[in-house]
Amino acid sequence: MEINKISLGFEETSSVVQNRGFLSGFKKEEITGAIGNGLSRSAAIFKVLLAKISLIRPVQSIKAKLQAMKLGSKKDTKEVEKHLFDVDQKENIGTAKREFSKKNRKVKKFILLALLLSVLILIYWFVKNNNSSSPATNENRVEVEDAEKTLAVNKEFQFPLTDSKGEEISKIKYVIEKAELRNEIIVKGQKATAVKGRTFLVVYLKVTNEYTQKIEMQTRDYVRLSVNGNENEWLAPDIHNDPVEVQAQSTKVTRLGFPINENDTKIILRVGQINGDKEKVELNF
Repeated sequence: MEINKISLGFEETSSVVQNRGFLSGFKKEEITGAIGNGLSRSAAIFKVLLAKISLIRPVQSIKAKLQAMKLGSKKDTKEVEKHLFDVDQKENIGTAKREFSKKNRKVKKFILLALLLSVLILIYWFVKNNNSSSPATNENRVEVEDAEKTLAVNKEFQFPLTDSKGEEISKIKYVIEKAELRNEIIVKGQKATAVKGRTFLVVYLKVTNEYTQKIEMQTRDYVRLSVNGNENEWLAPDIHNDPVEVQAQSTKVTRLGFPINENDTKIILRVGQINGDKEKVELNF
């Protein structure tokens, strides 16, 4: 009767297994071996069947089938439940390992992408800084239009260089080399264009330091501008490179600039120290 209960309880399962080619029937040796391990005949048959169909039947389905069965022996039932529990635990451990491995691969992939992105950012930063610090080439050098008018001046002045006590220790040679009228100039590496009706008066200087130490000077303090014969108003340069640093016993080339009107005439420079004598230089373009 025990065999009949098992057979009836798993009739559908046995049929499915046989149709799939995994189980053609029970071997006597398998059942006898299971009985020899302390199981009843019914439990032995069930355990053999379970081992053969475990690959094609989920453990949950087998548990449901077991609950539906009414085994006569509680001992047999416990033995089979224990076997099912072991199978279930192995399946859970395998699933957990697969999930962990999957998450681990995702973490590794994320770290790899982050490292790759960091490397790309560093390469971009390096290339950008390298290009910005490289010398200017003909392709990226700022260009301006030629001067509208140029006038050679070559006028030399000498001013005393004094120490902290006001005593003269050397001379500064201050030369106005030339003057230009321009519509475009370079200011701090950028091109500046005069608005319509205006232009730039640019005065080029050479400053020579004959002293044995470097000096710094405000070149704009030595030049003022008058236009249209108005000598009551003297304009200071708006464009300059001050303070100009001149190394010991060397010459520095620099410039001063004045925005003026295109129709301004009688352009006069007044050159000299603020508290000293001054000399006028007419610019007749």
